[in-house]
Amino acid sequence: MKRALFKGIPLMLTLILILGIFPISALAANNEDVLTSVSHTSAVSAAVNAENNTVTLTVPYAYEGNVDLSVGLYITYDTSVYAFASTVFPEGAAAVVGGGTVKMLITYRRINDAAQYTSEYAVSVVRAAPTPPTFSGTIAKSVSLPNIITFTAADFSEKYVNNDGSALGSIVINGSDPSFGSLKLGNSTALGKTITVADLQNGSLTFVPNHAGTVSYTVSAYASGTAAYVGTVILTITVIESSNAGVVAYTTDENTPINLKSIDFSSSFYLATGKTLSYVKFILPAFYQGTLYYNYKSGTVFESAVSAETKYYSNAYPNISYITFVPGTGFSGPVSIPYTGYSTDGYSYSGMLTITVNGTDIDGISYTADKNTPISFSASQFSAVCTEVTGWTLSYVKFTLPASTYGRLYYNYRTSTDYDSIATSESKYYNSAEPYLSNVDFMPAADFTGTFSITYTAYDIVGNSYSGKVNITIKETAVDSIVYNTDVGIPVSFKAPDFNAVCAKITGWPLSYVSFTLPVSAGGKLYYNYRTSTDFDYAVAAGAKYYYSAEPNLTNVDFVPAAGFTGTVKISYTGYNTVNVGFSGEITVHVGKKDDSEHFHDVGKNVSWAIEAIDYLYEHGILTGNGAGYYNPQASISKGDFMLILCRAFDLKSDFRGNFSDVDEDDYFYNAVGIGKGLGIAKGSNGKFNPRSALSRQDAMVLIVRALEASGIDLPDGTDSDLRPFKDKNKMSDYAKDAFAALIKAGIIVGSGKALNPNSSVSRAEIAVIIYRVLTMYSAFL
Repeated sequence: MKRALFKGIPLMLTLILILGIFPISALAANNEDVLTSVSHTSAVSAAVNAENNTVTLTVPYAYEGNVDLSVGLYITYDTSVYAFASTVFPEGAAAVVGGGTVKMLITYRRINDAAQYTSEYAVSVVRAAPTPPTFSGTIAKSVSLPNIITFTAADFSEKYVNNDGSALGSIVINGSDPSFGSLKLGNSTALGKTITVADLQNGSLTFVPNHAGTVSYTVSAYASGTAAYVGTVILTITVIESSNAGVVAYTTDENTPINLKSIDFSSSFYLATGKTLSYVKFILPAFYQGTLYYNYKSGTVFESAVSAETKYYSNAYPNISYITFVPGTGFSGPVSIPYTGYSTDGYSYSGMLTITVNGTDIDGISYTADKNTPISFSASQFSAVCTEVTGWTLSYVKFTLPASTYGRLYYNYRTSTDYDSIATSESKYYNSAEPYLSNVDFMPAADFTGTFSITYTAYDIVGNSYSGKVNITIKETAVDSIVYNTDVGIPVSFKAPDFNAVCAKITGWPLSYVSFTLPVSAGGKLYYNYRTSTDFDYAVAAGAKYYYSAEPNLTNVDFVPAAGFTGTVKISYTGYNTVNVGFSGEITVHVGKKDDSEHFHDVGKNVSWAIEAIDYLYEHGILTGNGAGYYNPQASISKGDFMLILCRAFDLKSDFRGNFSDVDEDDYFYNAVGIGKGLGIAKGSNGKFNPRSALSRQDAMVLIVRALEASGIDLPDGTDSDLRPFKDKNKMSDYAKDAFAALIKAGIIVGSGKALNPNSSVSRAEIAVIIYRVLTMYSAFL
C-alpha cells in the first residue's frame, strides 16, 4: 500500500478555508477512516483509533506547556485511495496536556472524484509515565606506580541517568581493600561510608596503591533528596608497575636541536630507585645520529661537546639542563643514549635517554571537497612546507598533471567555460609573482568521488628543490552538512536555522545548542560577534555551548578566513536537541578567490594578488581612492600618503609641536607627518621630509618597523642570513638592512624572485599587501 507523508496544514488550503472560498459547511461529511498514522514533533508516540476516529499524542513526562497542533503535526493516508488530505482546527489548535480533546477536521478528496469531503477526529494529548533514574555498568580505572587515583563526580555521574527522577546524591562503596592499596575518604577508609557528590567534587575519594594488582568493588548509587536506592555498578582498579622507570624521552624534528631538562632525569631516577639524583654520565650516540653539546647556542657557538667521562649534575655545574642534543644533518629516526644516574649516597642506576627525530613530512598538503566542487590551492601551505624542508622561502612549483578521470588543474577557474588557462606540466607557478600559485585550482571530473594525489616539484629562492604530493579527497555531500560560500578575506556568519534544520532532520526535535571543534588556524578562526580584525567579542573556544534560542547565540558565531587563504575548510560540531539527544554534523566553508575589487574599478586581474589587501584596508578606513572608484594600484605612493596610511593602520597619536619645513598646514597629510615626526617615525633630512616624493622600498621598510615599535611591537631581530638569498642585498643602504632583515624573518616581506629592489619606488598595491600582512599577523597587539 502506497503512503505519503504530508505536513499538517498546507498553507494554500489553509488560506482558502480562512478566506471562505470553499466554506467547510459546503463539504460533505463522509467521516471516512482517512488517516493511517499521525505524528508530532513534541510527541514521543501517537496512536490513531479507527473505530471512533480519535488521535492520542503522548508527550514526555517532563514536557511543559501546551501543544500547538498547527505546527509540527504530520499525517499519512493511503495514496491509492485518496488524492490528498489536510488538517484544519476550526475551534483552535492548542491542546492542553491531560486536558480535553481538540476537534480536527480532515479535508480530503478521493482519487477520480472531484468532490471534497471531511472526517472529524478528536485529538487528545497525554503525558508519558515518569522514567526513574538508572545506575548501571562498570567503571574501570588504572594507575601506574607511584601515582594515586583521585576520583571525580564525573566518574560516577557518567553511569547515572536522571531520566525523570532526581540527580545523583551519594554513593556507597562495598568490598575489601587488597594488600596492594586502599580506598580513602580523606584520611580514613571509604568502604561502607556515604560519599556525597560534594565529597567527590572536592577530590576526597582516592585510591592509594603500593604495588601492582587488580581489585573490584561494588558501588551503590542513591538519588538526591529522597536518598532512594537507584542501582549498582562494578568499580575495577588496576595498578601497574611503571614502564617508564629510568627512561627519559624527547621528540624533535629533523635538523631541530632539543634541550634536556634536569627535572626529567631527577623524576625518572626517583621513580626507578626512590632516591635523589646527584649526577649522570652518558654513553655518546653515533655521530650520524647527532651530538650532545653543553651550553649550545649555534653550530659554531657552544661551550663544549658532552664528554662520556664528565659528570653532569641535577643541581650543580655542569648542569643537565644546559645539555642540548643536535640531530645529525638530515637524520630522522629513534636515538637511544644510555646513561648512568648516581644518587647522593653513591647508589647507581642504568637508564636510557630516548630521542625520536621526526622526518620532514613533505606529503602534508591535503584538500577535501564535495563532489563537483572546485578546490583553490593556497600558496601559504606550499610555502610552509618548503620552509620546513629546505629552510628557505618558496619560489615556484611545477605540477605533474593528474589523470583526466580525476579532474584537471586550471589557472583562475571560475566555471567550466570561464577560466584563464588549463595548467601545464611545464608551467611555473610562483609564490609571489605571476602566474601565482594561489590562482591554481583543481576541478574534479563530473561526479567523481575518491582520493588521489598530485605530485609536484618545489624550488626555493636559492635553487634547492624537493618533490611532494597534494592529497585530494572528493566526497559525497553529507546529508547533515551545512555549506557556506565566501570570498577570500570575507567573514561568514552562521545561521542558527541551518543547524536547527539538521537537528530536526536527524533527531526529530528542535535544536538546543551546539559546540564546535575548532578549524585549523591555516584556514581561519571562529569568533563571537566579529566586526573587524581588532573588534570582536572573543574567539570561540572548543567545546563552548552556543544556543539556538538563548545566549550566547549561534547566529552571532562568525568564521573568519585566514589572511590570503583560499580553499575549503571543514568544521565539525556536536549538537543537542531540546531533550538532550546528541548528534554530529559538519560545516563546509568554501573560500574562493576575488577576481575584482568590490570598491575600485581598476583593481582586478592586473593586481589579483593585492585585491584582498586593498579591499580590506579600504573597508577599515586605512586607504582611499580618488573618490571616483579608482585606486591607481600600480602608481608609486608618496611619503606623505604613506605616513597617512601608517597613522590610520596603527592608530598613531602624538601631541606634536612643529613639523618639517616642507610640510604646510593645509596639506592633507600635515597631521600624519607631524605625528610621525613626534613619535620618531618620520625623521627626514636637513629639516625636510620631501612628502610628495615617491617612497622607496627601503624607506618603507624602515618606516614600518618604526611604526611597529611606536605601537609597542618589537619584531625579532633579523640577521645577515635572512638577506643572503637576495642578489641585490648589497644595494640597500646600511640604515635599512636591519628593517629588511626583521621583516623578512617575520614573513612580511618575501621579495620578487631573488631581488628586494630596495631603491625602487613602492607601488600603492605593494604597500597595501605589506600593511595588510602586518595587520593580520599582529592584530592581537594593535
